[in-house]
Amino acid sequence: MNFINTQSYSNISNFQVLDNYIAFNDENNHLYINGYLLDEDNESYFFYDTYLCYHTKEGGTVFFNYINNTYFEIDVFFHKDTLFNNNFLTSKNFFKNEEGKWLSDLYLYQLNPFKEIKKYDYFIEGDFFREKDFILQIFLKRNVILKNMENSILWQYSLDKKSSVSAELEIIKFLGVYKNNICFVLNKGLLVLDINSGEEIHFILKGENLNGDSFQGNFKGFFGYDTILDISRGIIFNLNLYFYLEYDLNSNKNLFDSYSFRKEDNNNNNNLYLNNIGGYDDKYIYAFEGRDSNRFAVLDREKKEVIWSSELLQKGNEIFYIIDMQISGNNIYILDSNDTLRIFERRV
Repeated sequence: MNFINTQSYSNISNFQVLDNYIAFNDENNHLYINGYLLDEDNESYFFYDTYLCYHTKEGGTVFFNYINNTYFEIDVFFHKDTLFNNNFLTSKNFFKNEEGKWLSDLYLYQLNPFKEIKKYDYFIEGDFFREKDFILQIFLKRNVILKNMENSILWQYSLDKKSSVSAELEIIKFLGVYKNNICFVLNKGLLVLDINSGEEIHFILKGENLNGDSFQGNFKGFFGYDTILDISRGIIFNLNLYFYLEYDLNSNKNLFDSYSFRKEDNNNNNNLYLNNIGGYDDKYIYAFEGRDSNRFAVLDREKKEVIWSSELLQKGNEIFYIIDMQISGNNIYILDSNDTLRIFERRV
């Protein structure tokens, strides 16, 4: 496996890729898709279906169909992750209560044809997510509340019951749902709840090293913000320093698996410390170091080891580091600290 830098774009502040389409903002916040100027000042953008959607300064969402170059607009922020059966949830009417906390109402909209279906008054504090016909709320980073679309509470779960283990436990990320498993990353492990009852299925704080040497006593790595749930397999995985971490939701294990890919040599600079995942497919995980580094790599999911790595070429004494990395098809897309988007094509 090898990747060659075949194309570059300058003055790029951010980007997203899907199939052979590249969307990016330049330094003036102009939005382009495959070199075509789409908008001169947007709030944010994302790919959805055959559309590039972008949020306007007025609070609306434009759907640009990049296949036939048509578009339509709705007057609210569209959130694709809350869409199910042609309706979606969105927050509106943000306000502060007497305690100074930010709250908002929640609305249910039909997307096509667009219309308001329902308003939930004084609804949300904290993060909320949509899972089919359920609304999931994470409150104060320690409480999970599941509601139906009528806004009735079905069950609640609190980490307070784990105070005997650690009073410092917090939910840092909602991963998604696999079968009946609602999966979360904690600041010190993993939490999996039954979507029907709210009962705890897995509570994982420790791991076991199955390959290689940790080189740091009993340290086996930890899950973090880049942790991913592969819904096709029921596998939760992450990269942390020189560890590949994995937990199989189909198992009954009370430990996560830890694999060290660090090489024993006298030059620690040769060892990769992969903390950021740029993408994955059935066979590989594509990652970069972060922390002002210009190195990136490919890890084989079956072998649990790094099979290829490289670094950004420098110009003279300039030092570039990787800001963002994304995968699409056979290409790796990397945005560096010099605002250059580099495209690397896979070569066999």
